Amino acid sequence: MVDAKRRIAVLVLLAMMTGCGGGAEEEKDHVRACSANLHNIASACTTYSSMNRKYPESLQSMLKEGKEMFPSDLLKCPGDNSQRACGYFYVAPEQEADNMTLMLCDLPGNHKQVRCVAFKCRVIKQLTKDEFQAALKLPHNAAFAAALEKAGG
Repeated sequence: MVDAKRRIAVLVLLAMMTGCGGGAEEEKDHVRACSANLHNIASACTTYSSMNRKYPESLQSMLKEGKEMFPSDLLKCPGDNSQRACGYFYVAPEQEADNMTLMLCDLPGNHKQVRCVAFKCRVIKQLTKDEFQAALKLPHNAAFAAALEKAGG
């Protein structure tokens, strides 16, 4: 019995030393940082909309107009291990669109359990894959869903 407990203690210690089991915390940190990025980007889009009476055509256009609306490093999702310049998908909502219209989300595979999304009203949520699919089926998200499907996301 004592040998079994010692073996377990040694395995736990080895797991802690090699970083095994810490992936869940790292994932939570990535999701939190991604949500913060989305909040900042969504806020910049709303500011742009207030100044221009329309939402920006693309996130990149907000960086090219001479007035950087947010730091370009916000376009890199912390959970995205690819070499993509932008880890997010964006569709400009209409000015009169429902406030809970999706306008921004992380790309598939950035996070294991959730999709981080931003709504027109700047609400940021972490949705399960099923919740995300349900949100895409809502009538006010039809344009976002069609564009996302076309982009392969």
